[in-house]
Amino acid sequence: MATGLLWMKQSPPKMVLPKVKVLVALERMYNQGRMNGEPRGRSFIEGAKMLISSKQNRQVKEWRSLKRSEEARRSGKVLFEGAHPVLQALDHQGMVEKIIVCPELARPETALLVRKRASTSGADLVEVSQEVFDSITDRDGPSGIAAVARLKIGTLNDFIPIPASDRTRELYIALWQIESPGNLGTIIRTANAFAARGVILGGDCVDPYNSKTVKASMGAIFHTQLAHVQDLDALTNWSRKFGCHLIGTSAHGEQIVPNEWEPGFPLMLLFGSEGSGLPAEAASLVDGMVRIPMYGVNTSLNLSSAVAILAYLASCSG
Repeated sequence: MATGLLWMKQSPPKMVLPKVKVLVALERMYNQGRMNGEPRGRSFIEGAKMLISSKQNRQVKEWRSLKRSEEARRSGKVLFEGAHPVLQALDHQGMVEKIIVCPELARPETALLVRKRASTSGADLVEVSQEVFDSITDRDGPSGIAAVARLKIGTLNDFIPIPASDRTRELYIALWQIESPGNLGTIIRTANAFAARGVILGGDCVDPYNSKTVKASMGAIFHTQLAHVQDLDALTNWSRKFGCHLIGTSAHGEQIVPNEWEPGFPLMLLFGSEGSGLPAEAASLVDGMVRIPMYGVNTSLNLSSAVAILAYLASCSG
């Protein structure tokens, strides 16, 4: 290999191959050597199927395309980065298709743990150079671990009725036309922490396939049932059909008294968008409107904070 590279340097300029082609050629030779059982360098993770060092590689281009919400939604797949979310996703057998490891960035002990989990999940393990890894992620200080996984957004009909004895703490979080992907991811994480049965996205809600949503959920998005409903009437009709107490939130709602609030279960908490809240017609569709008591100068909270507070207060009731 060294002789070939030296020959190219000594050849006339017209014979010099472009850098990308050289990298691709070396990549193919390296991967062919792996398949033939030749030794690997110590920097590579055992169990990885190939090394990808070119940003022009077909797979790399496909991964980059998943950073666009519309492409992720079309394919039903998401690309996300971070050791913790990847390990969380690996808990679901068959959900993760590809694990991407950059040996130059990943901690050896983390890479080893991911490799062990990948071997039992059926996911392919692929190594990439730092240049390639940086091209597929947007995070500052990347961990060197990323993955491609399937993500399904269902409908209300996907929530199968459960026995009455199991409904004493049944909780749903419904979000009407919220706009921030970071808020959505954080809310999904909160919903999972309080064992909510699902998160329902209403109207023109932010796209759950957005990479910022997946990142903010810290892997909880793979453990939480998501559903979409386009119409507010359909949401309220479904909640009544399944016997849910539907509680909306508003700055003009009844102020909650902590330790005394008894919303009742099964419970659906309905939240509006960050800027305008719930539409006016929601007041006539819900069983009640509430607000969180605040005693400072500010009269509003970040949406994800409000969800966390009400989910906690609901969990303390009864």
